[in-house]
Order: sequence, then structure tokens, then C-alpha cells
Amino acid sequence: MAPVVVASNPPPVSVVALPLALVSVTFDQDMYVGQSYEITSVVNPANYTLTGRNTGPVSFDRIFYVSETRTIFLTFSALPADEYTLTVAPTVSSIQGTSLPEDYTAPFTA
Repeated sequence: MAPVVVASNPPPVSVVALPLALVSVTFDQDMYVGQSYEITSVVNPANYTLTGRNTGPVSFDRIFYVSETRTIFLTFSALPADEYTLTVAPTVSSIQGTSLPEDYTAPFTA
């Protein structure tokens, strides 16, 4: 079965207080870690985008995966107020080699 995003923080269509310097995505199964340059790796920064409507793309400072909770954490400098969209690309895959069926998107307001 293809992996599924079961949660993201901030949740989709939420309003969050600032400052905010971390987002997370939790999957329903163990994800492939590998090397950060591998296209299917859960720690490959190319598999994630965080974009502000007015401020544009956000650069990640650090990306790390906690296998016990099946959660990827993405850190960055504190965000300014804006409407953001977090996107996970369908190239990220489980340890069984199955990719997400489609982009996962989570819009939120900060």
C-alpha cells in the first residue's frame, strides 16, 4: 500500500500563532531514509516546499526524521505573517519502495 500522510503540524486550513520555526509531517508507515540526495528519501529537502503567498519559498535549516513516530521535522527561520502552503512531493517513499499517490498539501495562515 502507498504511504499516507496522517497528520501535519500545523494542520491543514489552520491559523497558527507566531513565531513559528518548525513544521512536521507524520506518515502512516515507516518511510525510506537513505541519503538526503536520494529522490525517494524522506530526508531529501527537494521533497518538501513551504511557500508564503506574499513572502515566497522558505529555506529549510534542518530536516530530520524520527522513525519511532514516523514523523519528518522541517526547521527554518521564524516565519513572518502570511498565508503558507506546505507540500510533500509524491516522490517520497516508504521502506517498501512505494511512493505517495499524489502531492500532500496543507495550507495554513500564520
